[in-house]
Amino acid sequence: MRIAAAALICGLGLTACSLECDPTVDDLQSNATYKWNEARGYRLPLDAWTTNPEVEWFLQREVKRSGISTLTAKYGMQCVPSSSVAGCADCYTCTKTIREWFLGASKVIPGFKCLDYGEVFVHAEIGPGSKVAAMTYWKTSPEVHKKD
Repeated sequence: MRIAAAALICGLGLTACSLECDPTVDDLQSNATYKWNEARGYRLPLDAWTTNPEVEWFLQREVKRSGISTLTAKYGMQCVPSSSVAGCADCYTCTKTIREWFLGASKVIPGFKCLDYGEVFVHAEIGPGSKVAAMTYWKTSPEVHKKD
């Protein structure tokens, strides 16, 4: 009986966060996610705005391929004409917030649970043309620092 109850609770727990812990991510999220390396830790600084070459490369490639509209339609970025570059008709400021959820081991209930790793803020200045300057800020949760 206890095993069945634990299985039910665990199943309900996973169901409640399965959308948040969905392992499928789009290409923007994949490039914006900070990569963990056992030997060196995170490649980019945490809790600070930093230039993100992977995001710059990805956004530049997408703008060259499909134009600025793909960033809003396919990746959900918020893009507005940039006021920082005078006379630039194809200059935009684009932003997006990406929630970082990961599936991790649970010590309370046998199985897995959703771990809140915080949010990654993406800020990109795009234009003229396919020129891109992108920065990210990973506002980490305490779960992230448990790896250190």
